[in-house]
Amino acid sequence: MVIGWREREGEPLRVSAFHTEKGTNDLDHHAGMNLIATAGIDNKVLLWNPYVISKPVGVLRGHMSSVTAVRFIVGKKQLISFSKDKVLRLWDVASQLCIQRIAGIFPKTQEECHTLLFLSEERSRLLLSFNSLLLLMEAKREEGRRVTSHENPVTCVLYNSLFRQVISSDSGSSVICWLVDTGQKVKQFHRCHGDAEITTMALDGTQTRLFTAGTDGVVKIWDFNGHCHHRLNAGRDQAVDISQVLVLKRTVLVMGWERCVP
Repeated sequence: MVIGWREREGEPLRVSAFHTEKGTNDLDHHAGMNLIATAGIDNKVLLWNPYVISKPVGVLRGHMSSVTAVRFIVGKKQLISFSKDKVLRLWDVASQLCIQRIAGIFPKTQEECHTLLFLSEERSRLLLSFNSLLLLMEAKREEGRRVTSHENPVTCVLYNSLFRQVISSDSGSSVICWLVDTGQKVKQFHRCHGDAEITTMALDGTQTRLFTAGTDGVVKIWDFNGHCHHRLNAGRDQAVDISQVLVLKRTVLVMGWERCVP
């Protein structure tokens, strides 16, 4: 990819060449942040400083197919990207994190189509083209609404690097798995400990087994299909507030507020 620009009127044209693995479908420039965003055929959105051409200053990962279009939201320092599988993502440029994912609302097309984006920041409207079809999207501010991920207070959070998922539990005895790249909920297990609150969780060394402990004094061992393989009676049939579970090679240490380590 080669770009040319003039830093000031009347000055000679300056040229920079950027190398991408498979090429780009689209690009956009943010003058205030001095960044160029490229829509990669390799499913990545790259952020470039036009004065640093050796490598990108940021890589936005999350799209599962070729990225076809990118547009900066200049006023908010955000970036919109759209991919071939009709998934739109909104990125925070400073943190390089995806803050919203939209899919399933775009028209289905039988033939190959190239999508164009037109953004009106003043009217908060985004226009997308799908060959002969046009789709108009409008951003609306939702006042006074608080978005929550759990119906009950969150009690524990883990990260599973094997599946690249965040695992969270709550006082209502639910466990939810989230994709770290998109924030999408992928699995939810209800009433893992009945009416008892889940107080802590842990992963085994393979990260394929999840240990949950509740105020019922029980430690349960789960797979990620929601099947409970073992039930450990750590509280000896007593309601015990378990504070930590430590998984060793052949031993599981369970600690609580009853001054004992089972």
